Amino acid sequence: MKKIYRIFTLLALITFSLTLAACDYEGRQDPIQLAGGNWESIEVHNAIAGFILEHGYDTPYESTALDVTAMVTAMSSGSLDVNIEMWRENIPSYRDDIEEGLYHEINVNFIDPGQGIWIPQYLQDDYGIYTIQDLEGHHELFEHPEAEEGKGIVFGGPEGWLVTDFLHTKFNNEDDYPFLVEHFDFYSVGSVPTLNTTLQNAYEDEKPWAGYHWAPTWPHAVMDLVRLDDDLEYDLELHDTHAHGNLPAGDVVVAVRDGFEDDHPELFDFFSNYSTSEEITSEILNYLQANEDADIEDAAMWFFSEYEDLWTEWVPEDVADRVRDALNNQ
Repeated sequence: MKKIYRIFTLLALITFSLTLAACDYEGRQDPIQLAGGNWESIEVHNAIAGFILEHGYDTPYESTALDVTAMVTAMSSGSLDVNIEMWRENIPSYRDDIEEGLYHEINVNFIDPGQGIWIPQYLQDDYGIYTIQDLEGHHELFEHPEAEEGKGIVFGGPEGWLVTDFLHTKFNNEDDYPFLVEHFDFYSVGSVPTLNTTLQNAYEDEKPWAGYHWAPTWPHAVMDLVRLDDDLEYDLELHDTHAHGNLPAGDVVVAVRDGFEDDHPELFDFFSNYSTSEEITSEILNYLQANEDADIEDAAMWFFSEYEDLWTEWVPEDVADRVRDALNNQ
């Protein structure tokens, strides 16, 4: 990832909320506030949408990276206008928030193919590891200096992610996953780039690796990875206490704050049309990874060039013409 976006704490969120009203862009209007994060796909989508906002609608935007808890708070309070990549299955309060009208789901950006513990395909082929339970008896493959002596390591995402909490619970569940507790350490890394580096280093040498991952991300575009099934079925009522099964796949949606449609009807229509796919997003991230000098904005420009038939469906013809003019002047 070419840019590192700081994750704001709730204290920073309060400051952000108090100063938001003072923001102005060349005297025209306050910027549209987009929810950002510390993973590539949401920043690419924000860059795509932001270019259309600035050049198609003459509207400035800002992307603010927040952790999940702060993001939900900001969407609920109206401090953020739009989340273009909202992983609703990772937000326990999502359905209640929608029912209360705190924010509104207006479209599906892409379908989440499933989060969980992933391994390289070659590892599955060599050792017949298809499920979490199949890890039993193979912990020696995953021994690592960061793990307790004699234990294997399973890498996790950053702390503060709900899925990280879920997997911590699973790896401490002695009743249902005793082999994980006894033979594995679940090791949460500090950032997504660090997680990807552990995977890439192992994959390049065809060494064993197991860890949390999800798509669309660039590793899934360039590596042959498989998600491990779980013999136990997911149970929402046991989510916090037992962490049975894999988190269910679901829609990754576009959501807007309450009142956004009244305040910005033309932009509401644009975001209501914004939709890609897991495959398209993976291709964009693959471009970003394959071109060492490319940054998030370069990846967005690549998308505009490769998928003109798609993005021109999101906006009226006059808006599309202005975006094309801006692209031609890049």
